[in-house]
Amino acid sequence: RESVTTGERDGMLLLSRWPLREPRLHPDGDLVAVTIDAGGAALRVVGVHAAWPIRPRNQPIRAAHFEWIAAEARA
Repeated sequence: RESVTTGERDGMLLLSRWPLREPRLHPDGDLVAVTIDAGGAALRVVGVHAAWPIRPRNQPIRAAHFEWIAAEARA
């Protein structure tokens, strides 16, 4: 079993039965990207807990989260 966490209490926890490599954490702790070695196939996975866009103050946070995800996908 493998795990990557973004914080002690809040944040994201990603669990896998396959090895997790190259973890990248978003600075605010709401996103984590890892490469999973799934039986010889390398899969890039992003765990997301994006901010709700309902409140105006959350809209730029959510946009930044999805920009980060897009950058991970392009990489």
